[in-house]
Amino acid sequence: MLRTSTPSHKNHNGHHSSSVNKKTDQTHKISKPGEKMSLADREVRFEITRKQGFISFIIPTAIIILMIINSEILSFGKIWSEIFNDQAIRKTVQYFAIWFVVEVFLNTFKFILCVPFYGMSLDHYKLIIGPRHNWTDQEYKELKKYHSGRKLKIIDAIYRRAGHILVNFWRIYYYTVLVQDTYLRLQVAILQLPVIFTIKKCTEFNVIGNFVFQGCRIRDGQYT
Repeated sequence: MLRTSTPSHKNHNGHHSSSVNKKTDQTHKISKPGEKMSLADREVRFEITRKQGFISFIIPTAIIILMIINSEILSFGKIWSEIFNDQAIRKTVQYFAIWFVVEVFLNTFKFILCVPFYGMSLDHYKLIIGPRHNWTDQEYKELKKYHSGRKLKIIDAIYRRAGHILVNFWRIYYYTVLVQDTYLRLQVAILQLPVIFTIKKCTEFNVIGNFVFQGCRIRDGQYT
């Protein structure tokens, strides 16, 4: 969230960082594409992206509300009174069970891709799966010293595309094959939404988030 005052706040390590906030508050500017970004720029970008990510939950919420409003047989009262039925709960549990298996597979795939296949050290692997909004140029230079920029781009490309294909495929399969009733789809979507939001919110700043947010890229468009 973009700050409009200069008081210090604590970063992830609990240290105060008033100087960074002061700089971002004074300028409210972000480096243009291709320009070298300062730590203050990265903090602003991170806060904006984070806010946009959580705001995006408005989209599925709005779709659910519009579906109910435009339906001739559904109403908010009917949905609420019938949502906690055995079938909807079972299908919701099934959704998260599949999600868990997919996440385990993708994290395993990323580890095999980075460490055994491309020869990345465990220290570097732990670095790239952790949060990167507070990186300085030193972290990327360290990675590039041992792994070429081309290799890092390849790792990014392979993993991102594999993640997109697999995640989207299993979601399509779930909603078209495993859940074939439109009313049931709506029920499970309503049950899933607060759980997904809670998982994302509660894991973004701890070690679990390193695996929940495993689709994040190494470079994030900050380095050329």
